[in-house]
Amino acid sequence: MKDLGFSGKVRSRDGRGPFRKLVFYGISLLLSLLVIVTSTSVYFVLSFMEGSMNWYLFYLYLAILTCNMLVAGVSLAGALRSYMALEKTGSHVIFAGDVSPGLIDRTRTENGISNLTGLESEIVDALIKSHGRALQSQLVHSLGTSKATLSRALTALENKGMVVRIRKGVTNEIILDSEIPQK
Repeated sequence: MKDLGFSGKVRSRDGRGPFRKLVFYGISLLLSLLVIVTSTSVYFVLSFMEGSMNWYLFYLYLAILTCNMLVAGVSLAGALRSYMALEKTGSHVIFAGDVSPGLIDRTRTENGISNLTGLESEIVDALIKSHGRALQSQLVHSLGTSKATLSRALTALENKGMVVRIRKGVTNEIILDSEIPQK
């Protein structure tokens, strides 16, 4: 676990803690802004329908507005902290289909990753054929290897920075890292 200087640990066991926090704060910010816009619209519609200013309605509107502005501020601050944590840890978001077949060949020598074992090369080739992502259970069947052997090879590829594992129910989704530098 890595402490990045603000409250709490930011890395979860699978390394997606800051990203999850960023998504949470982003959704919270959007919802609070939605409530602000909705309550403002409702206030003005009700004021227009009554034809005069209702002080009870006005104070209720101000309370809702104040609370949601506070939530929006906290959410924005949390999102910024999470984004900074992602930047410090070097984490990134990976999109499927961002991997070209020549990319891995170029980076094997650039990053000193020319020492891939036979199974590791087969895994990378299978991931390239499946547009950069596949389920671990699919790789077991397509490569004809045991779960344990594949898991060890994937751990080695993770340590070399070539793949990322994301938990998907009872299996893992294996994603070829698209952030390997290109020429």
